[in-house]
Amino acid sequence: DGFTIDYDFGTTVGGFWEIEVEGEAGEEIIVRGSEKCGGKHTQRKLSQENILNWSDNHTGKYYYKNCNSRFILKGMGTEHYQPRFFFHGFRYLQVKVSNPEKVRIKSIWVHQLQNSIAERGRFECSDESLNQIHNMVVQTFRNNLLHGIPLSNTNSEKYGWTGDVHLFSEAASYSFETASFWTKWLNDFPDNQKWNGNNGKISVVVPELREKKVFINDVSWLSVYPRLLEEMLKSNHDKQIVKKHFPSLKKWYDYVYNHTDDGIASGVWGDHKIPGENKKSLGATRTMARLINTSYLYKVSMIMAELAQAIDEDSSNYLSKAEKIKTIFHKEFYLPQNGYFMENTSPEYFNYELAANLIALQCGIVADSLAGRISEFVQSQITNNNYRVPTGILGTKAYIDWFQKKDVD
Repeated sequence: DGFTIDYDFGTTVGGFWEIEVEGEAGEEIIVRGSEKCGGKHTQRKLSQENILNWSDNHTGKYYYKNCNSRFILKGMGTEHYQPRFFFHGFRYLQVKVSNPEKVRIKSIWVHQLQNSIAERGRFECSDESLNQIHNMVVQTFRNNLLHGIPLSNTNSEKYGWTGDVHLFSEAASYSFETASFWTKWLNDFPDNQKWNGNNGKISVVVPELREKKVFINDVSWLSVYPRLLEEMLKSNHDKQIVKKHFPSLKKWYDYVYNHTDDGIASGVWGDHKIPGENKKSLGATRTMARLINTSYLYKVSMIMAELAQAIDEDSSNYLSKAEKIKTIFHKEFYLPQNGYFMENTSPEYFNYELAANLIALQCGIVADSLAGRISEFVQSQITNNNYRVPTGILGTKAYIDWFQKKDVD
């Protein structure tokens, strides 16, 4: 099967590889990359053949096994090869040569590709671990803006998942001059709406790059549309972009609200990607989807009222709907005997009430008379869990927001 060499470049980058070789004409070199290395760096079980592959329900080893570069040598001294029209997220490279006695690998490089978006602010402190984490976040963000849309990652999907952006847009706007980038991406939302039949609905991936139309009505994901407009209004005082998008935004909001159960929103994912997620826990987070999406619907209603007021539109409809949502939310999900909110009262799901209550606090749907009690419940849950926070991507952002506002140790 030839000879294989594995390379570790020490950090994950988004980009492409280049190889410098000498060898006989017709000899083949295969290069492929991966973010993880089987066995040593992950608990996933992998065959030796696919040592650099990693497998889960989203990407699978099929992707990495077939995402490679095949170079055929000319046999004319030193030759350079690199893939064209291609970029990829990887830390490890595997180079396979068909006849090692006929090929000499002289050098191998990694070329990192990043968006040149201007810096707006930077973070530095005395803790080098925090500095390193922040630098990794900045690098990731630059990598993921490469396509002109905010990518979920640089390896498998390369999709503009709306949920990813709404969780990170605030942090991104502290670090980068994002106004022009968000302006461009926001223009994809009305286009997506037209593509979906112009009845108001918008895909959770914008722009929609998949041939098959996959529509999921998760307010938590799609709340990025009004939230980004709110951010543009506050940070850039941009009323024109709100005026431009308000008809499309209103159409989306009406569609979402008209598909609720008298103000209770539906949903699919709940608190996505909780630690140690498996099929059972994924099902558990889905049991909170109604609670979480109703919390977000209340927040979206309040943002809609704010945007309407900013451009002299009537806001009373959104404010009245927000009050109705808050009232029915408490009737549907508050457990007075326990003193917190929960959607499913089965004991097997009670590891997930922390996210449910954090998100309710974050979205402002909790009644003033209960806010203190819910906050105490959240703090007790974290303390009793040995200061571990078992939340997914939505719950963790809500935890950060809650922690910043509380005088807690």
